[in-house]
Amino acid sequence: MPINTDLNIAPYFDDFDVEKQFYKILFKPAYAVQARELTQLQTILQNQVEQFGDNIYQEGSIIKGCNFTNLDSLQFVKLVDKTGFDVETFISGPSTEVINGVVTPIDVVYELVGGVTSLKASVITATRGFETRPPDLNTFYINYLNTNETSSYKVFQPGESITINRYKYNGSTLYSTELGVETIDVTLQADPTGSSFGIQTSAGVIFQKGHFLFADDQTLVVSKYTNQPDNLSVGFIVTESLISSLQDNTLYDNANGSTNENAPGADRLKMIPTLAVLDTAEADVDSTFFTLVRYQNGSAVQLRDVTQFNSINEELAKRTYEESGNYIVDRFKIDIDRRGTDIKALVNSGIAYVKGYRVETSGKIDFTLDPVTETVVQENQATTIDYGGYLPITSLSGTIGDQYEAVTLQTAGSSTIGRAHIRNITPTRCYLFGVDMVGSNEFKNVRRIVGTSGVIEIASNPAVKDASRSTMIFDTGSKFIKTLSEISIPVRDKIAAVISSDTIEITAAAGEDFALNQDDITVVDASNTYIPVLSTATSLNNSVITINLDPAANADPAADVYLNKRIINTSSYTKASVSPYVKVTYNNNTSTYSLGFPDVYKIESIVANTVDYTDSFKLYNNQNDHFYDISYMEHIPGRPVPPNGTLTIKLSCYELGTATGKYFFTINSYPIDDTTEVLPAGKIRSYDLDTYTSASGQVYNLRNCLDFRPHADKDSAVDYSDTTPSAAGVVTTAVGDNQIDFSGTAYVIPALNSNATLDVESYKGRIDLISMDSYGLPSITQGTEDVLPIAPTVGKDELVVAEINIPGYPALTAEEASQSGKFDSAIRIKSKGTSNYTMRDIEKIEQRIEGLEYYISLNQLEQQSENLLILDENGLSRFKNGYIVDPMNDTGIANLDDPNYKAAIHFDKKILTPALKTFPLDLKYKSSTGASIFPTVGTAETATLGRNSNVKLIGQPYATNFRNCVSNFWKYNGSSNISPSHDMAHDTVRNPTPAVIDIAGVFQDMQEFLPITGVNWDGPIVDGGSSTRRVGNQMVTTTQRTQTGTEQRLSVNDSALNGVGDFVSNVSFQPFMRSRNIKIHTTGLRPNTRHYFFFDRKDVNANVAPGTTSATRARTVQKFGAYGAAVTTDSNGVLRAVFRIPAGQFYVGDRLLEIVDTDQYESIASASTSKSEIMYRAYNISVEKTALSTRVPEFSTIAGNTTTRNLAARVSATDIPQGDPLAQTFFIKRGMGQGSNSVYISKVDLYFKRKSTVNGITVTLREVVNGYPSGTILPFSKLHLQASEVNVSDDATAITEINFETPIRMDTEKEYAVVIMPDANDPNYLHFTSKVGGKDLTTGPTKGQSVVMDWGDGVLFTSTNNRAWKSYQDEDIKFAVYRHNFNSASGTVTLTNDDHEFITLSDWTGRFESREMIYKQIDTGYTVSMVQNTNILTQSGNDFNVDYAAGDYILVTASNNVDKEIFRVASIDSSTQITTDKPCPFNASNANGKPLVAGKLSHYNSYNRAEMHLAQSSATSAKKFVAGDTVYGFDSGTEATIGSIDNINLSYIQPHIPRALDSVSNVTASGNLTNPSNLVNPYTMPIRFGDNNHFTQNGVVVYSKSNNLVTPKPFDINLAMTNNANVTSTPLIDLELATLMAYAYKTTNTPATTSKYISKTIELAEDLDAEDLNLYLTGYRPNGTDIKVYIRPQHIQDSANFDTMPWIELELFEGASTYSSSSNLYDYREYRYKVADANKSASDILEYTSTTGKFEGYRKFAIKIELVAENIHNVPFVKDYRGIALT
Repeated sequence: MPINTDLNIAPYFDDFDVEKQFYKILFKPAYAVQARELTQLQTILQNQVEQFGDNIYQEGSIIKGCNFTNLDSLQFVKLVDKTGFDVETFISGPSTEVINGVVTPIDVVYELVGGVTSLKASVITATRGFETRPPDLNTFYINYLNTNETSSYKVFQPGESITINRYKYNGSTLYSTELGVETIDVTLQADPTGSSFGIQTSAGVIFQKGHFLFADDQTLVVSKYTNQPDNLSVGFIVTESLISSLQDNTLYDNANGSTNENAPGADRLKMIPTLAVLDTAEADVDSTFFTLVRYQNGSAVQLRDVTQFNSINEELAKRTYEESGNYIVDRFKIDIDRRGTDIKALVNSGIAYVKGYRVETSGKIDFTLDPVTETVVQENQATTIDYGGYLPITSLSGTIGDQYEAVTLQTAGSSTIGRAHIRNITPTRCYLFGVDMVGSNEFKNVRRIVGTSGVIEIASNPAVKDASRSTMIFDTGSKFIKTLSEISIPVRDKIAAVISSDTIEITAAAGEDFALNQDDITVVDASNTYIPVLSTATSLNNSVITINLDPAANADPAADVYLNKRIINTSSYTKASVSPYVKVTYNNNTSTYSLGFPDVYKIESIVANTVDYTDSFKLYNNQNDHFYDISYMEHIPGRPVPPNGTLTIKLSCYELGTATGKYFFTINSYPIDDTTEVLPAGKIRSYDLDTYTSASGQVYNLRNCLDFRPHADKDSAVDYSDTTPSAAGVVTTAVGDNQIDFSGTAYVIPALNSNATLDVESYKGRIDLISMDSYGLPSITQGTEDVLPIAPTVGKDELVVAEINIPGYPALTAEEASQSGKFDSAIRIKSKGTSNYTMRDIEKIEQRIEGLEYYISLNQLEQQSENLLILDENGLSRFKNGYIVDPMNDTGIANLDDPNYKAAIHFDKKILTPALKTFPLDLKYKSSTGASIFPTVGTAETATLGRNSNVKLIGQPYATNFRNCVSNFWKYNGSSNISPSHDMAHDTVRNPTPAVIDIAGVFQDMQEFLPITGVNWDGPIVDGGSSTRRVGNQMVTTTQRTQTGTEQRLSVNDSALNGVGDFVSNVSFQPFMRSRNIKIHTTGLRPNTRHYFFFDRKDVNANVAPGTTSATRARTVQKFGAYGAAVTTDSNGVLRAVFRIPAGQFYVGDRLLEIVDTDQYESIASASTSKSEIMYRAYNISVEKTALSTRVPEFSTIAGNTTTRNLAARVSATDIPQGDPLAQTFFIKRGMGQGSNSVYISKVDLYFKRKSTVNGITVTLREVVNGYPSGTILPFSKLHLQASEVNVSDDATAITEINFETPIRMDTEKEYAVVIMPDANDPNYLHFTSKVGGKDLTTGPTKGQSVVMDWGDGVLFTSTNNRAWKSYQDEDIKFAVYRHNFNSASGTVTLTNDDHEFITLSDWTGRFESREMIYKQIDTGYTVSMVQNTNILTQSGNDFNVDYAAGDYILVTASNNVDKEIFRVASIDSSTQITTDKPCPFNASNANGKPLVAGKLSHYNSYNRAEMHLAQSSATSAKKFVAGDTVYGFDSGTEATIGSIDNINLSYIQPHIPRALDSVSNVTASGNLTNPSNLVNPYTMPIRFGDNNHFTQNGVVVYSKSNNLVTPKPFDINLAMTNNANVTSTPLIDLELATLMAYAYKTTNTPATTSKYISKTIELAEDLDAEDLNLYLTGYRPNGTDIKVYIRPQHIQDSANFDTMPWIELELFEGASTYSSSSNLYDYREYRYKVADANKSASDILEYTSTTGKFEGYRKFAIKIELVAENIHNVPFVKDYRGIALT
């Protein structure tokens, strides 16, 4: 694009015309040179440059530099109008000033000081405005420098007077301070302060208007009064101007001494690129504006920060598109998430090629999914009404079955043996439900059903027919129903009639008719005699029915007629949502309690003596297939137990309304309000309607059904009107004891084999598309709402990446649908777009094909079962009714909901094993030989081979200049360090899978359940389509909707396993992180400001305590106050805290800890002015691997939300800036390793000229990628120095040593960088640099000499955003890098258990909190004193050196009995003085000091609170834990009694000991362990890393410290290190993370108490009831063990609960004497089981007795397998089994 300035005017007359095709100006002698010719000469050349540039580069593209920095922490303050005040004159920045007669460049800094708040702020930029033009007032854009210590002001206040100070810097020297240069007031208008958003660019070159233009450093306010820029675009606008010597005196001739000196010269064309912001719509149509950054919803959705090529790019794109079309490289994962009332589609990062252009997104771009609003009315829709569950009738007398009549079940001799209710009768059938047999009576003995006025006789051995279809809920077949109207229902009714001439004529009541099937009319006359019906007829309008009777019956004139009628245009009963109170009498010997009301849908609160116990109980709505029974609640094992007495309970339940409708329920019945934003009391949302799962497993969404189930009568002692606690009645009936009664309401009984008709208004659906254009901009195209929606169309140049199916209203997210069971209501996402396949992808496909082995093996087992020939005693083949097979590939067949299930499945070996007791066993450093331990002071964290010196590797020794360490001033993006930063163990108590289940109710001891698998249920809901399943011998096809989830198994070959450092983490198998205390040390935050903590986006402030104020490193931080107390930075912006990870809340993996100065997570983006982030990592699997380090590298930046379209991008995403660092790269050459492929860095020397008096610096070592410093910080290399630790000098001689506390591994032939980041971007740090040709400033022999040679391979870099870097090829910092010299060729480190105590409690009150101190008091104590913030404890007595030793604990309680703390004795200074391990957080004058025995709670099963493990026990022979002691929890206040101090016998261990190896180093491990059978002689065995190490000598015992004080029994792990005598090489062992996962099989020699596997319930197909069972089992069964198998059968006529059926042991009749080899864990043998003769009837049929009687054969069954063993190290396994049901 050419320039806008017209130069074809006087005096330039540039008349260049490209169409004349002049390409040279040819000057000739004797001809005068014209001015226009000289000008046109430039134009011709510029035209050539322009045409070339236009062909190669896109207009406006960045050629180099111009690095962007988002100013997302910018704050604004609006000002009053003031005459003569120009806000833009007070912008900080570079300037010039005459100093000592010389024009000198200076830096001017403007500071604002509040007169009321005392706040200080630096001015970044400013904009002009007027109070008369709100909101655009005079505005300063600032960064606050402090917080008011006394009032906690964070921003300037309205009307406050602000003083402006000016500071001038000449290089490093502050040479002028001008206080009070101006004053101005903050406006009183609305919103005078707040957050803004700006952008900065560094200097660089852009291509625009055919020129390569230099762009200077610039700052632009993108969004003045919000930090969430939306629909805004940023780019450069070029201004052109003509400059003469009158405007710029440098244009006068500078030819000194010539006659033309100072003569005016030629004019200049000046072109200045200036950052500008436009509305995106305006930018898109402005051809002169090239968008570099585009913002949408607060995120940068488009970024062009590297060169954008033109024709080359287009040609490559054309070829790519023609060759491959549009395709996806990395799929754009779409998340559906609810944000308030909106549902958002979140587009995650992905890569694709659209029209040949590479597009990439990073972060999340969200679109609001508009709810479906349109409905459709379908008229006269039929719903089939039919049901089963009947007994054939042999005779009927009298009237019976009216209004769910209660009847008695009698024998032929009229003895009552049971109770039931009648639903319906026909001449041949009696429909029965609610059967309840008395005592041990059997249903098969029932012969008579007796009601109030009638008797039904039935045949012998009665069997309930069609029982699986007895549910009284009928699905309309419509989805997302809004309302129903014109409802006509078929009902069964009893009508009194008169018989005349053997005929009955009945006229329908108003609103009714007889337009139904009448084949089952039943007539009973006044003499209780059944009268046969010969025929029926109805009138034309169906209003009259005529019934013709058998004349031979001689019927009485009066009769009752049971017939079907239709109620036309009726309505359903209403349900009112009410919240009554009830009371129950609690006794801890009873677990279940009736709530007195049916249809309870929520327990609001449960209170006893003002204590809330709501979370201790689980609600059971107790509705069933037939009616709504009285709801009840059950105590959850392990949850707090209320005291015996009265519980006051507030419920939410439905009360039947008094509407005029009939007694059935529809969506119209419920008090739904989907429109009011704040839900009114007594209303519900339509998505709150329950689903119900019938006994046959069918799921009903009650919203879409006709529900004919009646409500059981409430308890007479309670009432719906009891809406206050004082009015609440006490429930009188126990669960299950209430006599079911349906009195007082006119119920309707649906007619058989008929249809209800209704008009259905239901919501339509919609399909939306998310697409990507060739610029990387995602968009959403909304489809048309329709009953059968189709996807909309998008532009031909867009790639559709996802199809979003919104099924109706209200649609649910995947999480909501999963929790509610309404999978058909979930928004479904279908990934679209063609994928490309690399060779790696093909390998993954191969792995997925291998995964089909699971299904093949399952099918093979089923086929084997199908083809297996089973003969009876006569040699005849037996009929196979069905089968169950389990190849132990997963838990799909297991019934994990059964509380007796206690087994584990090993998914790598695919075997069933006994249940496991599992817990982490932390290790601590014990001793070493030939090794060095780091850090040298304090707790051991890492170990290497012995070292003796530092050796200089590389350095740049000269200083010719200095440079500021930051590019932008003052940003409170803190730098955090945590200790530990990783964890190698996981929570072994909580359920490891993210399934939504009641953990406590299902597994009372989750340690016994170790499914090493999980299903990732985070995915969207997808259509399951049609699937086929086996039911007995039948193949049944069903259509279902399921939630997608890929099952992952723990196998190092699984494609879902990701290598991370030295570990492997399975992204789907996610156990919870265990509770652990994380020490936090953060610098560079806003001073004197309270900060808040969010972990994995969850508020965890209640689990954070202040840390010791004297700590200078994370590892030295200790708890210095209560959890939940305010955590505030000090005056230097340093924050110290301790974060206790709560157990059972966070899954293992990478979890982000965010520290901010706002208490609402949603407000971080808009309200925070100070923040820091750091990743915590917890893993659970270790593998042998040569790795860079033992820990995952830390990343200094976090990806923001951007998209790019780059063919060769150095950086592909905008990151949240963490500072403006200075970096120096260097190269580690191969020879530096002296034969090893690595070196270990010990320290770096830096040389500063100036430093801050307040803020320190953070120094990191980073990887270099493609020649630029990356965001990857090498493990252990992040070190913070306080300002006092930084040395400065004017001659570059003062060394600031960066001594790393742990060796930093660097590989040879790789480039690295040292990066310097001042806290809070403090501009006071200057570092010495050197340029070739400059003169050395360093005092010494080289001072004043020119630097003539380069020092090595490295480059100096600066950055404005810690992401994009500007290099200085001729400049380097002065520095030196040193390595460790390892003089030991071999060495050993010994680890041992961390002074554990394994305690069983006999009694307790409350619940201990994770990681708290547990202590026992030795005596009542004595008076002590401590001064706040000191660690000296004194007393007036003189027995400290008698009562205490180093390592003991003491509890100090202040005189106010509120402040207290536990200290550990660091040293005994004298008989009256102790030095403690940490300072006291309060003044403790005349305090009480009690000596303790204590330890830290390391493992606690809150579901089985009798079990507790402590670490770091202080027990000694004189002071230890013993049975009967009372112990206390320091944080929780819980009190408990010790039942026993245990030692634990282990079956095997899995060591997680991180270690880093290089090409010549190695580590091997062995154990020095205690044999429980030989305590005197420990034995040694080799230990394999990352594997299960089974013990060979009767297991291994680990002793509690209190039991191991006289003759200590070892549990030591020895780590032997070697390096082949290479002084640069060593293994590095991470001692801080070293842990073991300990396993003990939960087996016994008693079947009743050993581990058990229980299958899911199998139901055979109709009429395929079985009589026998054979089971084939493949197992490992060594001598001393056994595998017992049981069947739980249930006959079709047995109405008892299946879970109460007896287990019948099967007989092992083939392989009983066959045992596996105990030395070969893979020695599997085949075993065969059958039903023993003792459990068969005389007819040779399986026989059992349940609570309802004795039965032969079965329709349902389940399998139980018990794994029996004499000890825990020799146990049986099961590889698979095949159970075959036989006739």
